[in-house]
Amino acid sequence: MNILNKMNMFKAYPKDALVFILASFINSSGKALMWPLITLYVSSELGKSYGEAGMVILLQSLFGIFGEIIGGMLYYRLGPRKLIVGSTLASGIAILSIVFIENWYLYIVMMCALGMMNGITMPGVHSYIGFRWKEFRKRLFNIVYVCNNLGLAFGAAAGGLLAAISFQLTYVVTGVITIIFACFLFTFMKSEAEETKQVNTGKILRHDAPLLKDYKVYLFLSIGASFYWITFNFWGTGVGPYLVEQGYEISLYSFLWTINGIVILAGQPILIFLKRTIAKSINAQLITAAIFCTIGYTFLLLFHDHYNFFLLGMIVCTLGEMLILPAIPLYFSETTGRDAPFYLGVSGGFANIGRMFGPLIIGNLYDFFGIVSVLVCISGVSILTIIFFSLHAINYKSRTLSRNERKYLEMY
Repeated sequence: MNILNKMNMFKAYPKDALVFILASFINSSGKALMWPLITLYVSSELGKSYGEAGMVILLQSLFGIFGEIIGGMLYYRLGPRKLIVGSTLASGIAILSIVFIENWYLYIVMMCALGMMNGITMPGVHSYIGFRWKEFRKRLFNIVYVCNNLGLAFGAAAGGLLAAISFQLTYVVTGVITIIFACFLFTFMKSEAEETKQVNTGKILRHDAPLLKDYKVYLFLSIGASFYWITFNFWGTGVGPYLVEQGYEISLYSFLWTINGIVILAGQPILIFLKRTIAKSINAQLITAAIFCTIGYTFLLLFHDHYNFFLLGMIVCTLGEMLILPAIPLYFSETTGRDAPFYLGVSGGFANIGRMFGPLIIGNLYDFFGIVSVLVCISGVSILTIIFFSLHAINYKSRTLSRNERKYLEMY
């Protein structure tokens, strides 16, 4: 009966939105085939050290920052169709080309190009969802988040099976899926003639990107998101080595990510309850998310000698993740109107800074001072996340909208 109710629930959404989400799920599954295996590919196939593999990932994240900012600005110049299709197609070609690359430096260049193309795509996709399905975007952003996470989990599992046969096969399958997704988008998204008509009628307004001087819109939120991603990297960088050193099987570390996926899928009723009670607004959602993460890391700081608290910490932090990640694109879509692509790009760039330096900070702290220093650090950083999300809530409330800004927000 519950399954039937959920199926009926999807009937309330536009069919084209559901088709787009299904295609995004398939694409995220394809991308996840290769991402967990980059370090292994660099060490086993290219003969480089784990440190050099980490440097590749860092450089890729750096170029992802540039890509997010460039993508937010190009949205106004190119429109969503050219931007998203072009960058997705370029990503697929870059992934396929890696199969034929044996030179280490050329591999680095291609991975940096891939990071930039993926970065360019993200603000465009979020803006496209927010603009095209305005009435449904509050729920659609959450559905996209859930489906993409399911795709990542499925793709990561399938990637290990493919890599057991051949690393090259993993890249081929990933590249082909990405190119197919680009072809789907080319036919799915509105034709250039329709898009031009929308421009003329005011549904899509091409204009110069806004300036960064209106810092209350984005700065505190973006810094808070960057701090959040620093702490989130703990689960990928600090937990695995610590559990192995404590004598736990590596399968118990993998089980933490299984719990992450289960909570994201099965925890939706909890998420709905939180949004109806303590997290009614987007700002309250962000602050509540940061509080959940702080509680989770504090549990671990006090009881890190017990595996069960890692499970509890993962559950609590995943609830925070479920609140924060859909809230950020929703916030910019609902409060910045036509400027959403630009601000999504800026915010994504800040987030990539956290993704880039998080593993470096956590890895070095763990190497030199152990797990306690890592937990003290991320507990402190998670408190900073609460502070900056709170500053964002206070400052944005004090921001006065002009008559033109209110007009644009009503349109979008």
